[in-house]
Amino acid sequence: MPSRRSRSTRRAAGDSRSRTYSDETTKFYWVVLPSANLNGNPAVSNPLNGAASNFLKQTSPPELLSPAEGANVATWPTLRWTPVNGTRVYEIQVADAPTFSSPLDDKITNSTAYTSETTYPADTILYWRVRPLDDERTPLTWSDVRTFNRKLPTAAWDLGLPTSGATTPVLTWAPITGAVSYDLDTDKPDGTHKLWSDLRSAALTYTTFYGTGVFGQRVRANFPSSSGGTMHSPWSTTLNFTRTIPAPDDPATSVGSSGVSFSWSPRPEAREYRVQVSKTTDFARPIETTVNSTGGSRRSTKGAMSAATPPPTGSPCPRACASPSSGRRGRASA
Repeated sequence: MPSRRSRSTRRAAGDSRSRTYSDETTKFYWVVLPSANLNGNPAVSNPLNGAASNFLKQTSPPELLSPAEGANVATWPTLRWTPVNGTRVYEIQVADAPTFSSPLDDKITNSTAYTSETTYPADTILYWRVRPLDDERTPLTWSDVRTFNRKLPTAAWDLGLPTSGATTPVLTWAPITGAVSYDLDTDKPDGTHKLWSDLRSAALTYTTFYGTGVFGQRVRANFPSSSGGTMHSPWSTTLNFTRTIPAPDDPATSVGSSGVSFSWSPRPEAREYRVQVSKTTDFARPIETTVNSTGGSRRSTKGAMSAATPPPTGSPCPRACASPSSGRRGRASA
């Protein structure tokens, strides 16, 4: 049998074109009829009286190469197979059922590899097969069927990210090929959650960051789906960041005839300050507690002392701590 195509008799008298046959599991039969003319027209006799012969038309199907049977693949897999002699193009099908009744992909390609533009459903067994088509686009024998499982990749935090501090952290993770956006979910110290959706870059920093305590962050990637929406990858591991606000630096007390002035260096992450005055250093029973939103100083008329007189034992002890708007306080200076 020719490697390029299987040939038959002429389609009609004077028609020199050749044709191809589809692959079949049953035989083809052929016979030659005598004719008095060189062009074969008219042929006489009954084909049933001729010396008939037969052949079986079966093309060797492609052999599937990759991915391996049952492999887990990420994003868009590249499907590969061996070439078949006499093939003009290949038909490839991908389906979520072994019957291929409603394929997710049914494409024609002249290559022996195919990378789909369709986002296949995640965590689902998918089936694929290939068959060659000859010069006349006659479908030939399907290959064996293989399966693969599409696993959406999980986002991974960059190494070296801060785990504690007073300033707002910059959160970054490795970009994922094929992802159209990301979601970031934050566990707050008070037990509530905040979800930021449809982030277009693999980095985030908070423009407003209130409160102290442990903040837990998780990120996931979003991929396009065949339905026009998006599919979510699994959440990443939780990155914990412990927010602290150090005590204000450079506390100072100025005693005047009309009262006492307390001052300290402002902190950039503080929104307000809590100032306490007590007669004991353990501040068990403060004689004054006030909130100062201006920052940097506080004047008190309680417990005023003469500037010319050294403070006696048991005189008021001041302290101040920075606080964000959530009411959670940082450390106090004394």
